[in-house]
Amino acid sequence: MARTLRFREDEKILAHLEPHPLAFLDFYALFAYLVSIGAVFWIFEGQIRGIMPEITQIGLTKEIFFTVLWFICLIVPFLLVAVLKVTWRGLLLSIVVSVLGAVLKFYLKVPYGGLQISSIVVGIIGFVLTDFYRRRFDFYVTDQRILVELDFISLKRREIPYDEISDLVVEKSLLGRIFKYGSVVPITESGFGLGEDVAAVTVGLTGTPLPKDSKITKTVTGGRTVSIPRGRSFYVLFGVRNPEAVSNMISQLVRGSEETPYLKKIAAGIEALVKKEEEKEKK
Repeated sequence: MARTLRFREDEKILAHLEPHPLAFLDFYALFAYLVSIGAVFWIFEGQIRGIMPEITQIGLTKEIFFTVLWFICLIVPFLLVAVLKVTWRGLLLSIVVSVLGAVLKFYLKVPYGGLQISSIVVGIIGFVLTDFYRRRFDFYVTDQRILVELDFISLKRREIPYDEISDLVVEKSLLGRIFKYGSVVPITESGFGLGEDVAAVTVGLTGTPLPKDSKITKTVTGGRTVSIPRGRSFYVLFGVRNPEAVSNMISQLVRGSEETPYLKKIAAGIEALVKKEEEKEKK
């Protein structure tokens, strides 16, 4: 049940949803890699050192080769991910882990596995925290509204009445299609739930007329923005199971909310007619 949410007395909960574990696969994979690479370099440290060259003439010892290889295996994969996905969290984390390993090995003089301890410990802690973070999401579909809450360190909550929803978007990755999970993005009439992709081209022209010390610079920029469904995981129904069924349920509730005002008017009209008839009978 909800940890801090309070429901109305006449409100009925139709569905309580949580993110599928695979929806956070990026985070699990990141920390699993830290644990795995640390364990491999720790367990097979002797074998790795054994196949490394040693060029003592210029000061390149096996210790230096081992340390450089460790930093490469730790940082380069996250650098590639950062470039391809334009997200720097993994790269920054790998740099922090590298610095911690170097402090343990060269400053605190931890003899065996000093470099790898930071990677293994941070990986295990991160893996556990990721699972705890996933479980702190609560998505509720009631007969009156959608409630989204993330209670992790800080509290984030969104309430979406059905009469404000103008569109519903279902997003599923390849894994989502295989394992039947995805995100449902409610888009409101105010545009909440939409992001923008911006494409722009800038052309510049620089000239040097008389006098020689002065310059003229002209730039022309053209581009366009495209609104796309996008929202942070704690503002949409992120990674829920059977997103099509969830979307259909919400769609029916939205249609019901659109019909409710008309039904109330009809009911009020009928009630007024009944009262008039009752008054006539009394007379």
